Amino acid sequence: MPRRSLALLAVAVASIATLGGCAHSKRHTAAPPVKTAGYELPPIERGRVTAVAPEVALAADGEEVPALPTAAHAYVALSAAEAQCLAVEYSTLGNLLDRERRAVGMNDLKKCAQPARCAVLIVLQAAAREARNKNSADALKLYYGLAEVEAGLDAVAASEPILADLLAKADELKAADLERPFDRTEFERQQLALASRRADLEIKQAKMNAQLRALLGLPSTPNDAYFWPTEPLTVSTTPLDAEEEVGYGLATRPQLVALRQLPNCGAVDGLDAVRELLGGTHSGLGLKTKLAALKLHALCEGTSSCEPCARQGQLAELRESRENTIAGEIRAAVVGVVARRRQAALAQEQLESRGVRLSQLEELRETGGANFIDIATAKLHVVEAEQAVVSAVAELKRAEVELHELEGALVAECGR
Repeated sequence: MPRRSLALLAVAVASIATLGGCAHSKRHTAAPPVKTAGYELPPIERGRVTAVAPEVALAADGEEVPALPTAAHAYVALSAAEAQCLAVEYSTLGNLLDRERRAVGMNDLKKCAQPARCAVLIVLQAAAREARNKNSADALKLYYGLAEVEAGLDAVAASEPILADLLAKADELKAADLERPFDRTEFERQQLALASRRADLEIKQAKMNAQLRALLGLPSTPNDAYFWPTEPLTVSTTPLDAEEEVGYGLATRPQLVALRQLPNCGAVDGLDAVRELLGGTHSGLGLKTKLAALKLHALCEGTSSCEPCARQGQLAELRESRENTIAGEIRAAVVGVVARRRQAALAQEQLESRGVRLSQLEELRETGGANFIDIATAKLHVVEAEQAVVSAVAELKRAEVELHELEGALVAECGR
């Protein structure tokens, strides 16, 4: 996901144009487009998920690509920017809080002191943006998790014929009454483990697609197409400045923006409700947040004048506390992103090493220095290493999402 890219704004859900020409979009005629409120996701054929870490090529020139499994489901193309902004737009709690804010805005001014009503509107807006920001983060984490799952299915599909070939050769040796230089049952167990792993991945695939569909506001049908993540899994080498990220987050995070705006309203009624709304938003916005907003509204409705300006000191203290907490979380998230980058690079190096070893064994086979068991085992290790690269980059992407969530950037990038 590009860092605060203006290109993401072009994905605003207000557009009703059908997407076309995705990076590797090959249309699948059997799958209908998926629509939500005039927005359409195009069908796509299942491809192959790969990841590339800095300065190391994933596949050598001329390397044969393993056969893919037959797709049991139709797929629709989904970019990371679409997942991000659809989740922002269709956040259930965000929409509820925005409707409440509009309802408050239409109330008769005589029913409420203006300063308290001002506070209600600011807090409800911030809570709605926090809810949308979290919904978007949840969707993106699922998005990159799906890429990892699809890559896992590719790895299973690539490993299955290698093990099947090994077992077939073992049967040939047995039929020829020749001694088998390996324990056949070991590869049978690996074959069973692969079948079990495929089942686990298919369960995750179904669950994650259903969860992502709900976060994006898409209807559920008996024949739902699966999402195919079209975002390339690449690693950014742009250096991260922790203090720059902190500065951006302090300026952008919705709850901090609200805490800076509240003193402009004058006296603030119901500080506990403000704290409940803004202090617990990151741990999970739910009915509690909705009730806190209504509690603040009720305090406003039930008084003819708001509390004295003594609340201003408490409000400043709350703002300082939240700024300090969020700054620390952003610094820790930057450390996490940098560490994940290193892990991705190390996984790529291990893949390179496995590839070199496989090439060496294939050369040795010509002179009898390596047998088919050595070659097959090395191929399995290469497949595992490829999957490890995808998993490492997916973890990195989730770490980046966490950083952007802490900054409030996910909702800001979508024009909200």
